Amino acid sequence: MKYFINKFAAFSLVFLAAGLACKNDPDAEARKMKSCPALGCTSPNICLNPLNICVKPCLDNNDCAADFKCSGYFKSVFNFTGKGDKFCKQINASLGDDCSDYNTACPRDMSCVDGICKKICTSDDDCINQNYRCVMQVLPAKSFNADETYRVCARADADFQNKCEAG
Repeated sequence: MKYFINKFAAFSLVFLAAGLACKNDPDAEARKMKSCPALGCTSPNICLNPLNICVKPCLDNNDCAADFKCSGYFKSVFNFTGKGDKFCKQINASLGDDCSDYNTACPRDMSCVDGICKKICTSDDDCINQNYRCVMQVLPAKSFNADETYRVCARADADFQNKCEAG
């Protein structure tokens, strides 16, 4: 009987150690953006369908790693407001780059507007290029509240001498 108990205890320790070794780090899993495992992503991560990759849900940028931004949206069956929940996307685009892909995000001081990374601004001085002005008003995707609009730099060097004529 003593042999059975010792063997059982040894087996339990090996099983417990194997279980702990298999526990994934959710942040590392989300950073890899790899296919979802058969048993699902490590909590709190979710499997983003139909892409079948593990992503980290977020409320704001503070929930994401430094080189990620809380800017992706996914449909949640638990959210009845019609708004999607958000997930962390990797910052791998820069000013003027395409940001419409699921795994591409603009830097934190920029916004993806019409599929292009644009600089968020409060005055013309924030705009890097001299031909740009802080004039484009943007309504955030997460809100229909006009008080939550912000501005981005937009090209503002068109020749206004030629007026549009009805034709």
